[in-house]
Order: sequence, then structure tokens, then C-alpha cells
Amino acid sequence: MIQNRFPLIPIILLIFAFVACQSGPKIIPPSADDRVNVPPDGSDRSGDVRDNPSQEIENDYHTVSVNEVLPTEKYVYLYVTEGKETFWIATQKMNASIGEEYIYKGSVRMTDFRSEEHDRIFEEVYFVSEIIPAAHGMEDISKSGSKDQLGKNMDRSMDVQDIAVEGSLRIADLVANPEKYENQDVQISGQCTKVNTEIMGLNWIHLKDGSKDDFDLVITSSEMVEVGKIVTMKGKVSLNRDFGAGYRYDIIIENAKIVQ
Repeated sequence: MIQNRFPLIPIILLIFAFVACQSGPKIIPPSADDRVNVPPDGSDRSGDVRDNPSQEIENDYHTVSVNEVLPTEKYVYLYVTEGKETFWIATQKMNASIGEEYIYKGSVRMTDFRSEEHDRIFEEVYFVSEIIPAAHGMEDISKSGSKDQLGKNMDRSMDVQDIAVEGSLRIADLVANPEKYENQDVQISGQCTKVNTEIMGLNWIHLKDGSKDDFDLVITSSEMVEVGKIVTMKGKVSLNRDFGAGYRYDIIIENAKIVQ
């Protein structure tokens, strides 16, 4: 689903904003060894400076708890804990609270990064393009879809229609034999019963088609669907999808596009 939802380009742009210098430093995209090289001698308008060009890209999901918040004019440094590890991350300015949990995906690691606003050198800091409160995410997932805490829901009194569209796979058939469709693009038609917007950069759309309404099929998409609307979407079937932080789906359709 979230193959690259916190993509590399926004992270590079974030770093560029941090470290852009008067001499016009150049951000070089990652080569085959997934490295980024940035000249080590510039400062941005917030006064942050690179003392070492060493960067390293990773693309995993992380759930972190905030221990300390250091804001700057446009950005914020967060000292966080993940498991037994503590480290600094930097992202666009936001209202982060100590003790709260947040989720992010992907980062670029920089070493010996100096902040003149705080008059300190961060031996190691991870630049993150987007970070969201963990409470905005989903609870543990198994056979059903998610039970997201935030989002728009269809009135429970509304009956889901029996929706059969030529060329569309019925949800009951998908659930009955998911291995048959694994990693394949399928077309699904149904009524949108819930939408969680902009979670990890995607909209999480819940569809039912009347064939197996005890199963809450979740479809991820960059496109938006209104709750209550009947829609046909096409995306890839993924099984046993674990996004980390306890977000697991036995069946999910990823990166779907609206067909009609």
C-alpha cells in the first residue's frame, strides 16, 4: 500500500530548506547505494549548518514517543524514543507534545548537523518529511479492515446496497480465495462506508458491496471518495500487509485509482 508514501523527494526538499546556503549547495539524488551527498558548508535562513556531508536514507515505518521539543522559526527538532533507542528527528514546524506518540515513514540520516538557533551540533539527526500523531492511525488489523479513530463514517442506519458491476470482483470472492488474487490488480465496486484522509499520505477508503458486509475491505488511494458514494476502483491486492506500529491487514487493496 504505502510503497513510498513519505517519498524521498519531500525529504530531500526538507533538507534543502534546512541547509541551503548562499553559495547555492546542490542536492544530489541517491545513487545505486542509496546515498545522498550534500556539500558540507552552508546554512539556511534558520541558521542551521551541515558540518559533515554524511547522509543515509532509510524507508521503514517508525512509531516514536517525544521526550523533548526544540522548535526553530520554521522547523522543529524532536528527541524521541523508539523501543530502547533514543535519537533526534527534524521535520517541518508542528505542535508536538512531550509524551505523545507519532508515526513517520522514511528518513535521511545526517551527522554533525549544527543548529545556530540552538547553538548546538547534533551528532546524528534524521530528517523526516511528514510525521503524524499515532492516534490518527489505525488499530491492530486482522481479518477485518481498520477501526480508525478519525474519519468520516456512513450513517449506520443506511443499508449497503448489493452492488454488482460487470468486470468487478465481488468482495466475498476476494475474501474466499485471496491467494488467487495476490499481487494482482483487481477492480472492486462498492459503497464507501468510511474514509480516513491523509493517513501516512494516503486516503484509507472502506468499501462494502453487499456480498460480505461483515468484512471491512480497506483500499488505499491518493484519490478521494465521499462517504456514501458508490464507486469502482482498481488497485493491487496485498496479503498479510504489515506496515509496522501494529497496523496489519490480512487483505488490502493498495494504490487504487477510481475507474468510475
